Amino acid sequence: MIRTDATAAPLTRPDGTPIRILAVDDESSLTELLSMAMRYEGWQVSTAASGGQAVKVARETRPDAIVLDMDLLDTHGLDPFEQILGSLARMPIVLLTPADSEAMASKALSHGAQEYLIKGQWRSEQLKRSVEHAIKRKHAEQNLSYLAQYDYLTALANRSLFRDRLAHAMARSKRSGRKIALMRLGLDSFKEVNSSLGQDKGDVLLKM
Repeated sequence: MIRTDATAAPLTRPDGTPIRILAVDDESSLTELLSMAMRYEGWQVSTAASGGQAVKVARETRPDAIVLDMDLLDTHGLDPFEQILGSLARMPIVLLTPADSEAMASKALSHGAQEYLIKGQWRSEQLKRSVEHAIKRKHAEQNLSYLAQYDYLTALANRSLFRDRLAHAMARSKRSGRKIALMRLGLDSFKEVNSSLGQDKGDVLLKM
């Protein structure tokens, strides 16, 4: 998890090491310019020249954010958003877009990207700000997603996620003919624990 508090300047990883950025572009001059701007901020930079290579490098380097040339989303008739952004969407993405492609960039934002910059119109400070915003926004999205699916106290799947996983398990069971098992665990006299020892002790018991 990246440090994203207002006093953290520059952004760092929890161990204090610089954040890792993957710059994806097939123009060496632009990639070099991106790398120089990002290294100026003290960030570690990896590069890739295609969407497919980006997926491979991302798996190897586990970057904290990706700066991606939107022209590389042209994948010969296949849905580029599903193919590339879908593979990388767990990471914050900043798109570099031509001036006449803002509509496409807006669509990309709804498919997993967090920010976009117009090619040839960004400066180092804008790039830095966009990357940091993308990281913070993705971090907030992941927190909301976690809270929507897991119990805050126990960190176990909540009722909504449990029902979803159970429905998938039942569907797999129907297709494969294999049985599934479901175990229900109850705590006797739990109300008495709360009333006699207090809610804090009741919470400890639930977590145990």
